[in-house]
Amino acid sequence: MATNVQRASQLTMADMKGRVDPDWCPGCGDFGVLAAVQKALVELQIPTHNVVTISGIGCSSNFPGYMNTYGMHTLHGRALAVATGLKLANHGLTVLVTGGDGDGFGIGGNHNYGYSLDSLTPQTASLINLIT
Repeated sequence: MATNVQRASQLTMADMKGRVDPDWCPGCGDFGVLAAVQKALVELQIPTHNVVTISGIGCSSNFPGYMNTYGMHTLHGRALAVATGLKLANHGLTVLVTGGDGDGFGIGGNHNYGYSLDSLTPQTASLINLIT
C-alpha cells in the first residue's frame, strides 16, 4: 500500500516578508539588518511560526511588523525581559530582540543595566538571540 507523504516546501525570502513595508528613511541601516535576519532565517530554514521578534519603541523597533513571524512591541528597555520570559516558557522558539538607541542607551538604558545585573544569567542569555 502506497502512502503519500507531503513534504514541507522550502522557506524563501518571500515567505519572510511582513504585511507592512518598512518606512525607514532612505539609506537607513535597518534595511540591511532586516534583510540579513530574513536571509539567515531562510538559510537556516527556521519556520516562520517558530520565530518571535520582540522590540522596544522607535524606528528600529518597528521590525516585528516587517517580518512574517510572531512579534511584540514592548516598552523602552523591556524587550530583553519579555524575550527571556518567552524563551523560558517555550524553549523551541527562536526569539529575536531588536532595539535602538532609546532601548539600549536612552530611556531604556537604565532598565537594561539593572536587568543585566539582576535577572539575566548566562543560562538565559544563551537562549536569546540579540540583534541591535
